[in-house]
Amino acid sequence: MMYEDSSQNRLDESLDLFKQDLFEKKLAAGKRFADYHKDYDGPNTYEACTDYLKQLFLKQIRPGGMPCYTHITTATDTNNVEFVFNAIVNIVLEENIRSSGMALAGAGV
Repeated sequence: MMYEDSSQNRLDESLDLFKQDLFEKKLAAGKRFADYHKDYDGPNTYEACTDYLKQLFLKQIRPGGMPCYTHITTATDTNNVEFVFNAIVNIVLEENIRSSGMALAGAGV
């Protein structure tokens, strides 16, 4: 049996399921981000709130670990999804080339 834990902040739990278009609409309609994320004290703008969320996510990455890149996406924006997918493929390929020792000096990989 599954249940909802009312003490768990759903925003914290589902950063990777973030819906950009709905978030923008809610902010524009007057919903205050700080009401849902008590540690936030910045402006109630889309840019400021998403920057805050990116920083929260990046704080979870251990120092010296793999590089992490953040992208705000909309699943219905195929150009955006394609861009992010291609960026991920590029990162994976570069890391594989680097770790295999096949990277040429000065090749930018």
